[in-house]
Amino acid sequence: MKELSPDEIRSFQQERGLHVTGELNDQTKRALEESRWKLGDRSLNLQPSPMRCCSTSSAPY
Repeated sequence: MKELSPDEIRSFQQERGLHVTGELNDQTKRALEESRWKLGDRSLNLQPSPMRCCSTSSAPY
């Protein structure tokens, strides 16, 4: 990632509705990281959990 000037950081913070400080704080770092992603960019891996189904006759209790 390129170095950002305080003016660039302030502009980004203002565009995102963050507290404008011109400093790269944790909230701004998080928002910068999130801004790199677009809808559909993340690949989701859904692994279904094994379902357990039992009849009342096989219930252990």
